[in-house]
Amino acid sequence: MQPTTGYKLIKKIKDEKFEEENLHAYTLLVQYSNRDLQVGITDENDKLLFFEDFVFNESESNEVLLELLKDLFNNHALLTAGFWKGVVLSVKNNQFVQVPSVLFEEKSSAKYLAFNADSSSNDTVLWCPSFDGESITVFA
Repeated sequence: MQPTTGYKLIKKIKDEKFEEENLHAYTLLVQYSNRDLQVGITDENDKLLFFEDFVFNESESNEVLLELLKDLFNNHALLTAGFWKGVVLSVKNNQFVQVPSVLFEEKSSAKYLAFNADSSSNDTVLWCPSFDGESITVFA
């Protein structure tokens, strides 16, 4: 099921209450970085029922990393299921900064980001407000 190269499952936790036939009631959580990927499944009470942690072999290109991700998703029965209650994707990235909403000016986004991260001129700088509207996250 899992190839011998590319990625490795380093941790798996499965709660005894996890039932594959109840995926429609669960939320799939996927957290990604260029070094690893975590998969979590929570129930309606936000209890973590399932967790897997994968580490990727060092990749020299985004194209190779994309192929690793495709392979992992295509060979993982739960990741390809299409009937989740919800899906949450997060990206681990150190290229972000949070700015109080009252101080935020969109034209200064790249300057804010420079306080916390090295970014190249090729990076696209984006931003989004927090749920409570009190801060803005600027990221590349």
